[in-house]
Amino acid sequence: PVNALLGFALKGDPFEQFKSLPKTDVVFIGLRDLDPEEINLIEREDIKIYDMETVRRMGIDQVMSEVREFVGDDQVMCSYDIDAMDSTLCPGTGTPVADGLNMDEANVILSELCKTNLRSFELVEINVDLEQDNSLKTMKLGEDLLRVLFQNLKANQPSA
Repeated sequence: PVNALLGFALKGDPFEQFKSLPKTDVVFIGLRDLDPEEINLIEREDIKIYDMETVRRMGIDQVMSEVREFVGDDQVMCSYDIDAMDSTLCPGTGTPVADGLNMDEANVILSELCKTNLRSFELVEINVDLEQDNSLKTMKLGEDLLRVLFQNLKANQPSA
């Protein structure tokens, strides 16, 4: 869906009908293992990214400070792909890749995200059928991420 919203839906894709987001309004955090076509697209369209190398070099606090400055008071929609997390934490996803976000980094992202004008949040790419041991580890991680999100949303609500 994010690809489609960026205007890159393939002909016949059900998301083709949706209005595309301005590419200048999009930020990706935690990218890694990109193929050459994805790299070319990001560079050609000047899409703002913080790959994992940048996250580790700058630190997640600095990354999120820049992201919050970038989004300002604009409305925010977050599509959180669970495969941004390290593959040891989420085996039940279609593209598990090592050296992803850890839980501390995810906590910072979600906490800082809740200080923005967050209007929509989706957690995607969970497929527990892909887990070899049926541990539901990825589902449990998803529950933990949503719990952190909702706790931070509640903490950031204005007092009545």
